[in-house]
Formats: sequence, C-alpha cells, structure tokens
Amino acid sequence: MSSDEFRDIHHFLDPKPAEDKNSEDEQKLLNISIRFDPYSPTAEEDYETLKEAIREIDIISILSKEVNKTRIDQTVTKQAINSIKVLSRLNQVRAIKILLDQNNLITLAPVFTTIIRSVRSIYEDLKDEGKILVDKSLLELFKNESYLTKIEINLNYLVQILSIRHSQEKEKLFVKLYETETNHFLKRQIIVAMANWNCHYWLVDIKNQFTTMTTWERRAFIYASFVLGDEGKHWRNHNKNLFSKEESLIRDWCSERYQNKKIILV
Repeated sequence: MSSDEFRDIHHFLDPKPAEDKNSEDEQKLLNISIRFDPYSPTAEEDYETLKEAIREIDIISILSKEVNKTRIDQTVTKQAINSIKVLSRLNQVRAIKILLDQNNLITLAPVFTTIIRSVRSIYEDLKDEGKILVDKSLLELFKNESYLTKIEINLNYLVQILSIRHSQEKEKLFVKLYETETNHFLKRQIIVAMANWNCHYWLVDIKNQFTTMTTWERRAFIYASFVLGDEGKHWRNHNKNLFSKEESLIRDWCSERYQNKKIILV
C-alpha cells in the first residue's frame, strides 16, 4: 500500500469522537481484520466472530456514501468491499448493485480490481438473481467499451468471472477476445472456458493453430482436446511427438481429470 494509505489506516485507529453514524461505522470497520485463516484450529469460531463484527456495521451505507463522493476514500472503500464475503446473501446483492452500477464504476475505478476479486469470491454462492446481475453488469462494460476492460489484469479477472456460467453472449465475447487480444494467459483462460462449455465447433477451428500457440495456450488446448472425443484422441496420437515432456505429463493429468469429470478452473 502507499504511504498515504498506511497513514490513513492509523489515523482511523486513533481514538476520536465520531461525527455521525457513518464515521463511527468506518472507525469500527477499519479496526477489524478481514483476513481469515481457514486452517486455524478455531477457524469456524473465528469466521462466525468476523461475521458478527461485520454485520454490526452498515456496509451498504458506507458504500453508498463513498460512491456519492467526488473522490473515494480508498482505505475505507477497500475494507468495505473486502467485507462483502461475510454479509448476508441479501446484502451481498445490494452491495453488488452499488459496486457494479455503470455510473458508480467511474468513481470506483481506483479500486476496481478489489471489486472484481471480491465479486469472484462470492459469485458461486449467489442465487441466480445475483449471478444474472453480475453477468449483465460485466457484459455491459464490454458493450460500452469501458476503459476498465482495456487494463490487462482487469480483463483477466473479468473473463475468470464470466467463465463460470455459460451463455451465448459470453461465448461470442470470448471468441472476439481470443481473436483480438495478445495476452497469452487470457487466451489460455478462454480455451479452458470454451472447453468447459463444450464449444466443439470453436475448438476444432483453433486446433490447427497448435504449433504456433504459446506454452500457456498449448497446455490449455491439450486439456480442451478431451472435449473433442475421438477426434481429440486422434489428434493427440497424431501429434504426440510434438509434445514436450511437460506437455505429455499434462496430457496424462488431463486424461485422469476428464475421466473423473473434474473440470479445470479458469
């Protein structure tokens, strides 16, 4: 963190009279450590204690106050965003509506990475209403050609979230990104996602590009080849001399996972 951010944290930790309820909640929030050790002997008790502490604070009000500022307090906002994972399901959706609102994202741009990491951590626990909200909001960023999608790390996180659930709109977006982006890790993510979605037609199309693919892409396509059934088996046997030692190990590992119906996550 920056030196200013470090000083701000300790400034909030200094005892001082609260001017209003929000200031008091911000003070409480910054006194809580959001970090949670799942391997602790008292992990369950620690998690429940953390949830109780967070739920005594009006996180929704804090977020609402921040997005209405010209310039957010990054320290407070990041702490509020990181606390979303222990909120109730209802408040998680309410928080997501605030954080992923297209107008609010302009103000929240400095903490966008924190937002999408937090959304990723709770996405699979959300009900369909929450997942649809997230998907729609993230796809809207691409439709509007938001500058937030032009930053490499943001794009990788966005694709990771969007890959969890399949839709025709996402499929179309991923094909476009694969053709236009040069980020090798992003391309690896897209190949894995398209394999998990059983996009046979697309995998067949890129099959002949294998020899020109980067290491990331080649390994992802070896995994994807198992989706192609007999065609993929024939391809692996025909090209086995092209595989490096590591790629041969990956092929065997992927075979075992595919047989046990265990997908690889993006």
